[in-house]
Amino acid sequence: LKSNDQYRVQTEAKLNEMNRTVAWALHERVKVLGELKRYEEAIADCTVAINTMPTTANEEDMLIASLLWTDMGTMRYNAGRVKESIPDYDNAIVLDPQNVYAWASRGCIKLEVGRVNDALEDLTTAIRIDGRRKVINPIEKVLLWVKMGDAYLLISQYAEAISAYDNAIELDPKNETAWNSRGFAKEELGRYDDAMRD
Repeated sequence: LKSNDQYRVQTEAKLNEMNRTVAWALHERVKVLGELKRYEEAIADCTVAINTMPTTANEEDMLIASLLWTDMGTMRYNAGRVKESIPDYDNAIVLDPQNVYAWASRGCIKLEVGRVNDALEDLTTAIRIDGRRKVINPIEKVLLWVKMGDAYLLISQYAEAISAYDNAIELDPKNETAWNSRGFAKEELGRYDDAMRD
């Protein structure tokens, strides 16, 4: 009887490893389909990959599943299914609360759909996590700071917007959006001379 239990455990382990391999291969295919703008096919592959993942709660599986949910959110967004992408990022964050890309993407989308305060929370979290992990490339980090500045502008928190744009400009001194938006925020605070220089 013990040998049957051992066989079952070994078989499950092999099956889980095969499922992980299939899910990872589908993740790679999703990236290619996304580059080809074949988003609906990518979404279908994400669904298969997510359903293929082992249901074990080990850290590696949770990280892979979080990445797959992030892929799903990105593909839905790119397919124009903007609001549908938010729950995908929710799932990614539940599985890996340190998933910077899920926080950042969800924050940008919340800003786009008018959920400004929620967007600020997500963008702040993404920047905080990245401060520890350093996974966001400089171009993406500039975008995060600009989006954060935009969110502060929308709720008339001009000093905070200026600070966010300062961070974007420090990373990319040629970013016209950050310069122009910072100038607008300074103008709103009555700092007309500073605004003119921006």
